[in-house]
Amino acid sequence: MFIANNNATLGVAGPTIVDGAKRDRDMGIAVPSQFVSTFDLIPTRNALSAMFAAINPETGALPDSGPPLCQLGSDTYHCWTLIGTHNYYLYSGDDDWLSTIWTNYTHAIACLEGNVDSTGLMDVTGLPDWARLGGGGCNAEGNAILYKASSMRIIWAMNLSPQLEEKTLPHSKSSSTRPSGWNDANSFAVLYNLTLSNEQKGPEKNWNDLGPVVPELPDTTSRFNISGFEPQAHFKAGKDDRALDLLRREWDYILYTNLSVQSTLLEGFMANGSLWYVLFPLFLYSSGLTSALTLYVMGLSLRGATWSVSPLINGGLPGAEGGFETLLGWFGMKWALKDNQFFMEISTPKGTNDQVKLLRNGSVVVDEEAVDVGADGEIALTGGKHGVVIFS
Repeated sequence: MFIANNNATLGVAGPTIVDGAKRDRDMGIAVPSQFVSTFDLIPTRNALSAMFAAINPETGALPDSGPPLCQLGSDTYHCWTLIGTHNYYLYSGDDDWLSTIWTNYTHAIACLEGNVDSTGLMDVTGLPDWARLGGGGCNAEGNAILYKASSMRIIWAMNLSPQLEEKTLPHSKSSSTRPSGWNDANSFAVLYNLTLSNEQKGPEKNWNDLGPVVPELPDTTSRFNISGFEPQAHFKAGKDDRALDLLRREWDYILYTNLSVQSTLLEGFMANGSLWYVLFPLFLYSSGLTSALTLYVMGLSLRGATWSVSPLINGGLPGAEGGFETLLGWFGMKWALKDNQFFMEISTPKGTNDQVKLLRNGSVVVDEEAVDVGADGEIALTGGKHGVVIFS
């Protein structure tokens, strides 16, 4: 008889995120989703603290699973814990917490950079990864997320180095120089500014009627392995219509198919739509659009006390409205297209400041007064309520 014990300690403090959300690609999806929805970042902080508490003190390796397992051996999971730290700090500004883990953070960065060889690329030797076959060597996925995690300058290597093709395994040949259709590496290359031209920003090569069938895990549409990041990459590349097309194909299916629970719990499914993974009771697996629609379509983002407005209006939508609340206060945004006019209402806390990117040409009126727009197509606003109208 097998008897399971369910009394293990899952972290250093509670509340905490459990299982995969402590590490791997969840940290790239969950934290932005939390920020724009509940702004409850304490579980993320506690989960990250648990991972740094389990660091290998000699090598600086971070575990690829939380306690009680604390397994070591994944370079990519290691990176995602670092990216999760970056995301948490970006949205929280929590200097006190960052100071408590900073020594371990820099130790963990040095651990990965020690695997960078003469090509300028990391040789991925810690192979375990999520929903990916053949992830070893100087593969593009691992190096893209290392770049994000450490800001190490490997753009030249990702785009120009011939060694990338020579040393990459078959399912990992997905660098920005050799687009093999959308997959995790190509999405990360766009999101993390590793492409040199629009031609490197990927077609819908691997799509079927339900979404992308990813090369790194054949016959699978992986809900957050690629699909949480791919719409964001399309939005960032200025392909609004493509991102919304993917949204309607894939998210419509998971929300309405009678094969599932009609929610974003679904983590993956086969190319024909049959279910693959719907076990984990977590909202985050398919929640990439929660932040994507806010940060790109609505177009409102925040970094510290500086906010920016740059809505994407070329996807055929008549308008968008939403917002989020932080310790600074409420940030709200509404825009609409009607005839030849573009209307925008912005509400932000006093004491903050902003740059508004105007994506249409024409006469601009702010708070019922005409304004001149600089050559960069931006106008500066301070916190408060503002109305912007562009007459084309």
